[in-house]
Amino acid sequence: ADLSTIDFVELKNAMDGICNIVFAEEASSGIYDAVASGLGENHRFTCVDLKKEYVPHGSVAQLYGKYGLDAESLAQKMKEMLGK
Repeated sequence: ADLSTIDFVELKNAMDGICNIVFAEEASSGIYDAVASGLGENHRFTCVDLKKEYVPHGSVAQLYGKYGLDAESLAQKMKEMLGK
């Protein structure tokens, strides 16, 4: 992905008032690092992705579950960020 096209001024405006941000990526493209560094200190970030490891064969549902990208896992991650 071409991360140089991210408009951080617009992104900062869109994220105004949002403190906790969860990134869920089907790859590890670097969008997390780019956005986290571009938005700065006013936000708390966490990223759920496939890391840089070999991904075994399986259905999408199985792989999402294994790597925490399914709805239930993402909801749990958000609850943890909010202290619930």
